[in-house]
Formats: sequence, C-alpha cells, structure tokens
Amino acid sequence: LGWKELKRIVEQRLSPLYVSVHVTDPDKRLEMFLYGKDDFLMKKFEYLTENGIELHAQVVLCPGWNDGEFLEKTVADIHSFRPNALSMSIVPVGLTKHRDGLPELPSVTVEYAQSFIPIVKQLSLKYRQEDGENFVFLSDEWFLKVGAVFPDLDYYAGHDLRENGVGQVVHFMADWQENIADYSSGFEKPIRITIGTGTLITDFFNANFIPLLKTVPNLDVQLKSIKNTFFGKDDVTVSGLLTGQDIITQLGEQDLGDIVLFSNRILNEDDTLTLDDMTLDQISQALEVPVRTVGDSPAEFFTAIDHG
Repeated sequence: LGWKELKRIVEQRLSPLYVSVHVTDPDKRLEMFLYGKDDFLMKKFEYLTENGIELHAQVVLCPGWNDGEFLEKTVADIHSFRPNALSMSIVPVGLTKHRDGLPELPSVTVEYAQSFIPIVKQLSLKYRQEDGENFVFLSDEWFLKVGAVFPDLDYYAGHDLRENGVGQVVHFMADWQENIADYSSGFEKPIRITIGTGTLITDFFNANFIPLLKTVPNLDVQLKSIKNTFFGKDDVTVSGLLTGQDIITQLGEQDLGDIVLFSNRILNEDDTLTLDDMTLDQISQALEVPVRTVGDSPAEFFTAIDHG
C-alpha cells in the first residue's frame, strides 16, 4: 500500500486490519519479496497505529528464511506497536507443485513443526499482553501436523482469528460438544452421509468429531479424505483448497450414501465455484449423489442433511 491508500484507511476508520508481515528486517524483506527498495513497513505500522487503526499481523513461516532470530525480531517489532497491534499469527508455508521459476523453499516437515512449536510457545509467554491474553498465536495446522493436543479456548481469548486458520478447530469442537444434545432425537428414517475433507484434519476428525456424530440416532456417517493432487498432495492438505476434479476422481464409483458434505471453504466467496471452476451441481452429477457445502455449526450441518 502507498501512503495515499494508508491515509484513506485512517480517514475511513477501516479497522481492524489483517496484515501479512512475514518479516520486519529490511534486508530480509528485500531478499524474500524481491523488492527493489525498502517498503517502510515499520513506518506504515507507526502511522496506522498512531492514528487509531488496530492491526492483526500474520507471518507465513518459511523454514530457513524468516524463522530463528528473524522471527523473534518480527514479533518484537510488531509487539512494540501495542496496544493497537493486537496479535501475531504464525502459519506454516504451504507450497504447491506449481512453482516453476520460483525460489526453492523447504517444506514444514513434521520434525520441523515438533521443534518449532515449543519455540513459539516461549515467544508467546515472553510477549504476553498486559491483560494476560496472548499476542503470539500458532495456526491450527501446526498442531494437526504433529498430532499435538490443542490449547483450550482460553488460549484464543480476546481474539477471533478463525479466518486466519487460528482456533478454528477448537471453536468448532466446542460448538459441537455444547450443541450436539439438541439433535439427540436423531432422524425419523435412517440416513447415510459422507463427509469429505482434506487429509490434514482426517485423524483429528476420526478421533473427535465422527464419534460425536455417531451418537445421533439413525445417522450413519463415513469420513473420506481427499488428496490434493491438483496443487500437491504432500504439501497442500487443508480442506479449503480441494478441487472439484480431485473430489470426483477420488470419490467416483464409491458408495457415498444419501448425501456428501464438504466445508463451504471449498467454494469461492460467491459460494458458486471450486478452485478449478466447478459447481456443486457438476460434482453431484458426476458422483450421482447430492453434494452440499456447510458452515461449521451443527445447525447448518443438520439443515443441509434435512434438505438433501
């Protein structure tokens, strides 16, 4: 953003802002982003926060690039803009297979994540806010990648960062555990459903979410994980980046029951197309079973089943 756009943000009170930072060290920014000159990130943060704009910052962590001393400097620099700098989320880099001509970046492996999580926990303690709430947050992918126990809801207190992939799983499970009893009467007739997900969440859902659903009378549920061959099955594992062609190829000719459900994150903002420009109707026709998308809440989930 240039200074004209920043001034407009202040004038129109566009707050809070969600800002991708990645690294604050000027030389490392030039190296990572191939900028021809300093983009004055810190001066922009100073201008915005001094004019009352609140900011949530995010770091996409690239091993060997912006971790180690660069990460601690980034956290310290952004934390210095408290109280209007509200949070710092750290997300592991996701690499697609479509990287011709781009710099070589190492993936975030299980081993790397296992060693990285304790480091960030120490940073979180060091830069805890004055009111005791956290400033530094790990995205859900870190915990899912290593099969670690998630923090409780108090870890995310004071912030709603779910659209950044931070706290989605914990809030999702809390909502379901609190409200699943509302559906204890079950269905009048037996119904069989398939839930489709990316591979990242599969083990967690099988251990925690599917058992909840199996308490609902007359509901037979199976979970199918879809490998993302379109973007790269080893590194792109989240449900929100699944494509229609991968869904059709991997679920075709299987017994999917009466309806197939996916997270609404597989669709664009208009809820019309997948990332490879397919509609739900096209996927449904190919699989010969209704395919629907739902939000995170139990109400949306069971409404989708009721309406087929």
